[in-house]
Amino acid sequence: MPPCGSGQGYSDLNATYSICLLMRNLWDDKQLHRQFQLVDRESGKVLDDSIEIHTVELAKYSTNRAALRGASVLEQWAYWIEIGEQRGIEIGEQRGIEIGEQRGKLKGSVQIYEELLGASKSSDDFLSKKSTEELVLMVTQLQKPLRDRMS
Repeated sequence: MPPCGSGQGYSDLNATYSICLLMRNLWDDKQLHRQFQLVDRESGKVLDDSIEIHTVELAKYSTNRAALRGASVLEQWAYWIEIGEQRGIEIGEQRGIEIGEQRGKLKGSVQIYEELLGASKSSDDFLSKKSTEELVLMVTQLQKPLRDRMS
């Protein structure tokens, strides 16, 4: 169906759907999926086929793989999304640890090179405010005079 132009009626508009995957519960019950439509508060009339908002409360879904047998398509999707989120968190935590270790080594290298050069030692607080790229640059700049001494 082509897009609606100026002056066309609402009946010619294409429906709009919004799907909200929620990591926390909105409602205190066990219902996983809800479907909302626009309703006129005064008359109670529903604006059919215009806008729908679907919520899926992932926190309500069990991540037990055995629960997939006989599960609805929606429940199967919720399972895989939940597992994907957990895997993403694990990967993020591991990456954070790796970056932290790398930054710790760079900060230690800066302080060791400064000590070897007889320069004043940068504080941990000062170095913590530097980006990883800035720390790498500092190490590179401090290595040069040490290499020149060795030549």
